[in-house]
Amino acid sequence: MNKLILIVAMFVCMPGLTSGQRNAHWILGYNTSGFPNGFNDLFEINFSTPIPNMVLLDTVAFASLHTNTSISDISGNLLFYTNGITIKNAFNSTMLNGDTLNPNCNDYYFVNGAYGVNAIQAALPLNDPGNPNRYYLIHQGYYSDDFSAFPYPYYYCDTLYYSIIDMTLDSGRGAVISKNQHLWVGSLPLRQLASIGSLTACKHANGRDWWVISHRDSSSEFMTFLISPQGITGPFYQNIGPLCLEFKGQSVFSPDGSKYAFFQFGGSRIHLFDFDRCSGLFSNYINITNINAIHYGSIGAAFSPNSRYLYTSSYSKIVQWDTYATNIANSKVIVAEPDTIPCPNYNVYFYLMQLAPNGKIYVSTPSSSHCLTVINYPDSPGLSCDAVPRGLALPRSNGFSVPNHPNYELGSISGSVCDSLTSLTENSYLDRYTIKIVPNPGNGNFRLSFPVFGNEPSLLQLTDVFGKIIYQTHLTAWTSVYELELKGIVSSGLYMCRITSENKVAIGKLIIEE
Repeated sequence: MNKLILIVAMFVCMPGLTSGQRNAHWILGYNTSGFPNGFNDLFEINFSTPIPNMVLLDTVAFASLHTNTSISDISGNLLFYTNGITIKNAFNSTMLNGDTLNPNCNDYYFVNGAYGVNAIQAALPLNDPGNPNRYYLIHQGYYSDDFSAFPYPYYYCDTLYYSIIDMTLDSGRGAVISKNQHLWVGSLPLRQLASIGSLTACKHANGRDWWVISHRDSSSEFMTFLISPQGITGPFYQNIGPLCLEFKGQSVFSPDGSKYAFFQFGGSRIHLFDFDRCSGLFSNYINITNINAIHYGSIGAAFSPNSRYLYTSSYSKIVQWDTYATNIANSKVIVAEPDTIPCPNYNVYFYLMQLAPNGKIYVSTPSSSHCLTVINYPDSPGLSCDAVPRGLALPRSNGFSVPNHPNYELGSISGSVCDSLTSLTENSYLDRYTIKIVPNPGNGNFRLSFPVFGNEPSLLQLTDVFGKIIYQTHLTAWTSVYELELKGIVSSGLYMCRITSENKVAIGKLIIEE
């Protein structure tokens, strides 16, 4: 009986163990020959059990140095994985019609395509909200042109693609039924290009549909798409944040979908936004400068399971930032530095990051390594998060990649204006604005300023980070300023403020400090 209690306690105390398993299988390593070669072989990590299980895939001709993603069913059974060139099924064979993704692009590592698309987060699998047996794969390649007429960049992407997989075909192995369809088409002569990679997604506030996020190159403009049972709509453009040139670093949503961040590729700036899962809009942009100058390889980002702490990797450091802090830049804590013991041939430095189903964050290296860094308790502040550079021993070498996984298990925001499963197709008429909130942070009394909504009455709602409505009131027509008095009513913390009328919406974030 005591042994049973101990076993149960071990499961209860495991950090962040999730009920969903769509991100359970990670395919890492590389094997270009398809035969065992003793060192650079492929392997799989299965997170569907409390202790990750590793399986060698010695005879599978596949590799992913940067673009890497996979998806499983809700029970944790692997469905398919890809490196942006080929889609492999659960039997490690090329899926029917699953070859030659991203036509005409020449960005494959070592040219011959053996290692996949050489871009961070250039493929993203999403379950179809309208069909449980179908999946979207959002993907892109890019061109390299040393003779480009443009002085910068020499690398460019003028097309985003999607493909559709039907898992009922080929005896349950799946088949691609629509491949390389245009999601967005730009123009090189007109300088209408997309940032390369950094594709990510967040569940709509209805808990069913998907917001897919890309970015315009040489622009501060986000491109947002919505996947619903009616298909894909968009892009919808929003101009906010920094100028993004060519490549972005790793892009990530917080698990609760309220925040979005990316580390500027090769620089020392972290870009943080609030995100409205109902409207698909970003707000409250914060630029965090990584104070200790520029670190080579500044690229990785991941949020803690409780969505409070943002972790970033800059080759020689892993840093924790407290997004609840009044001054996020001053909350910086260096939680890991390189291990000086090779594993087995190179020291363990830091590259891309990914939150796993077991609630831990795993960090790849920018070179071949038999180790992943592990942040064991990412919900804990400072050094108590326990970041261990040699935290997970691997059976083979892995370099650069970890899979690109959104939060597949994020549910709806109960009680919000989106809880009736209203998609953007039905709400595309909404005009969207930002609320100016002063002071912010404040002690509970705030002055809200927003555009006049005309002769339409509106609804003001305040929700916590989990989407629970904390406060609401109706505003009269022609209102553009409102004194919000919450002192003694609402406790300290981060809240989302939303004003909606029949065809307009305004959003903002406020922080209450005692």
